[in-house]
Order: sequence, then C-alpha cells, then structure tokens
Amino acid sequence: MKNFLKKNWQWLLILLTTAVFLIPNLGRELLTDWDECLYSVYVQEMKKSGNYLINQWNGYNDMQKPPLYSWLLQIPYLAGKTEFFPRLLSVIAGLSLVSAVYFFAKKYLSKTSGLIAVFILLSIDLFIVYSQKLNTDIFYSLFIFLGFWLWLASEKNRRLIIISGFLFALAIMVKGLSVTPFLGVIFISIFFSFSKRRLIDFFLLISLILFLIAPWHIVTFLKYRQNFLQIYFWENIIQRSRYPIEFHYGGRLFYINQLLKEFFPWWLAGLSFPFWKKIRFNQLILLLLGLIIIPLFAITQVKTKISWYVMPILPFLSLFLAYNIELIIKKVNFSIFTLAIFVLLITDSLVNISKHSAWWQGKKTPSYRNQAAIAAKKLPEKNLYYLVAKSERLAKALLDQSPNLQIRSTFIYGGNPCAVYYSEKKVHYYYSTEEFIEQLKKKNRLFMIENGDLKIIEGLSIKKIYQNPEFTLFKTL
Repeated sequence: MKNFLKKNWQWLLILLTTAVFLIPNLGRELLTDWDECLYSVYVQEMKKSGNYLINQWNGYNDMQKPPLYSWLLQIPYLAGKTEFFPRLLSVIAGLSLVSAVYFFAKKYLSKTSGLIAVFILLSIDLFIVYSQKLNTDIFYSLFIFLGFWLWLASEKNRRLIIISGFLFALAIMVKGLSVTPFLGVIFISIFFSFSKRRLIDFFLLISLILFLIAPWHIVTFLKYRQNFLQIYFWENIIQRSRYPIEFHYGGRLFYINQLLKEFFPWWLAGLSFPFWKKIRFNQLILLLLGLIIIPLFAITQVKTKISWYVMPILPFLSLFLAYNIELIIKKVNFSIFTLAIFVLLITDSLVNISKHSAWWQGKKTPSYRNQAAIAAKKLPEKNLYYLVAKSERLAKALLDQSPNLQIRSTFIYGGNPCAVYYSEKKVHYYYSTEEFIEQLKKKNRLFMIENGDLKIIEGLSIKKIYQNPEFTLFKTL
C-alpha cells in the first residue's frame, strides 16, 4: 500500500481535494425538481407498496427506466430522509469514474495522460454538477466505462468477459437500452485486427448481458404487458427519438456545441498535427475516437435533446484529448510550456469545482413552493389538491396542440415533483382551472395554489393555513 500511494500520490491528492470541495456541499439545499425529487419518491413508494419491480411515483407506474438506481438509493435512505446521504452516492460514483479514468490511462497510455484526463474531466460543468445530484447518468457513465475497460482487459484474460458483461448489464438496468452504440463500437473494433477468438468473445459478452437483463424485462412484461411496452419501448425510446418531447428542441449541432463549450480550450488539442500523424498506428486511440463519434452521432439523431445525454462520452473524450495534449508536450519538449499547461489544467479544474460547491456560503433558502410543501407535511390530510403554475398550464395548452411532443407522464408531475416528496402526501395536480374549481366545492380538503391565482377562491368559505410570497395553503369549510 505504501508503494502504491507513493506511485499515485497525485491521484490521491486530486481525489481528496475534490471530495473536500464536493461533500460538504451536499446538504446545502433541498432536493430540486425534476429528477432529484422523482428518484427520492421512487424509493419511498417502493417501501410503501412493497413493489420493488418498477419505479412508482405518486401512484403512477413509471416504467421509463429499470429500477436499479432506486434499489441503490435504498442504502443511503436507511440513514433517514435527508438530502446529504443520497447525494453522497453520486459523489462516490463521480470520484470512482475519475479514478477509473486515471488508472485506465496509466495502464494503456501513460501516467501523464491519466493526470491530464482527470483535470479535463474535473473542468467539465456537467460532470461536477451531476456528481452532486441524484441522477442515473453518473452511474450509467461509470458502468459503461468500466465495462469497456474490462472488455479490453479480457483479451489477455477471457474470464474478465464475465465482469465486463455484468457491468454493461448494470448500465442497462440503471438507464435502459441506450448502451447499444457503445457495444456497437466494441463490435466494430474487432475488425481493426480481426480475430475469430475476439468475435466469439463479443458474442459471449452480448449473450451474458442479455442473460442478466432478461429476468427483469420478462417479469415486468408479464406483469404489466401493454403498459410496459408502451412506456419502456415506445414512449421512452421510439417517441423520444422521433420527436422533441416536452419542447426539448435542439439542432444537429446541439451536442457538438455543448462539448465545444464544455471542453474549451482543450478541444483545440484535437486539431494538432502530432495526433493526426500517429492516429492510424494506435488502435486504442481509434477505439476511443469511435466511442466518442458513434454515440455522439446516435444521440444527435434523437430529436429530444437533453444536455446530460452526452455524459457517457465525457471520460472517453477526456482521455482522447489528454493523449493529444501529451503528444504536443512531447513535441514542444520545453519545460516551461509543460508547466504552463499543467497550471492551466489545475486552475481550470479547481475553478470549476469551487464554482459548483460554494458550501462556505451556508445553506440555501428553500424555494417558496418547497416551503409550502413542507408546511403541508405538518397537516393531517393525506391528499393535497394543487392547481399547477400558470406557466405549466400554458405549456399543456401548447403541447395539446402537438400530441407527438408529449408522453403519458408529461402531465403527471405538475411541473413540481418535489410537492410529493416534501409534503409526503398524495398530490392531485390540476392543469384545468375549471376542474380545480369543481374540487373547491368539496369540504375539508387541503389545497395549494399560487398567489397569482388567488382570485379563484375569492368569496369562498375557506381557511388559510399557510402563506408565503408565492404560495398559499388553505382548507375548504
């Protein structure tokens, strides 16, 4: 261990520094809409219903993704209902990915490339932000990268195919079948220097993945039949691919522009002459390039554009650029230039980490709508009737004119999933003012409304329970 730490003290220092910045930040604010509160409710409803087969939210069977992440979240929630421990799971996954990138580069490229790749990865806003939030993408990226690494290692030890298949299966069970482009690149790479043995290995890999993911898919289909096919395959894969669901528009350059912005100025190294001169002699770099280009092409074809879809590409692109930067350093062969590059890399990563982890500023004040939900939690009613924000009602009116831009879960969350999590009630979201007014005729019910809509309740027999500058809780009498 002493020898290991002596050889890798830089990695350990980076890891500890990153942890010191990120971990104290985790409890600084309440969970945020959308995803953080969605995943937290999944955990709660699994426990309440005893149904661990699928994700459930506010009584809705949400089968867009397999439930592995919700299973993992059961562990930190054993410590109670807190923002800190569930987010800690993401930090652990993020630091694990940083470590995997470093040791992968050290084994297959060089220690210098490993350090450069780590600094580049830590300078990416998307990576740091999602390493502190509840999300499936950080684990998805970690499992894909480790699965790829174990596939490479299996060339010398075929038993590692089992672990590689297991890791790719975990990726699918976290986020779904979008792992396909990465497996496609691995298949193509077999023909770089064709070997019948590696082709057989690949089919063993695919067979193992299918074997591992089949039980959940089969059991869920047998239990939910058409609903499962509709939500999991049609809406979550096909419809998102064909249409910009819920106004998530973006042109063909959406992800390229995002990557150019996130990786500036380091992407400029990808244009360097030393790299393009050597690329055809390095099959590993060709493979890394394939793991960037083909998945990027695949998500570009998907009409629904969401920034975090690009997350699994980040470690591969960081390694690719790190290799290129090291070539430039060797080509220039000037110590002051090398020092300047590393100073810039370290500064860029530190600035980015500190920017997204200002824990020294103290806790953030909860949003007014979360304050209202927390106030509702203290009341005995089990149901909360909520007229959603005017902006959400307008969005529904627009989407109703374009049915292809919505799926069945579009209007389930009311634009405020945290209302369910923090109120701990069954929340009935109303997008129709008329339908909400009908509910007001019923006595002894708990309602939540934006203050801009208070004119709706003028003249009614109600009792105001709680009010802040934006929201009001009241009961009908």
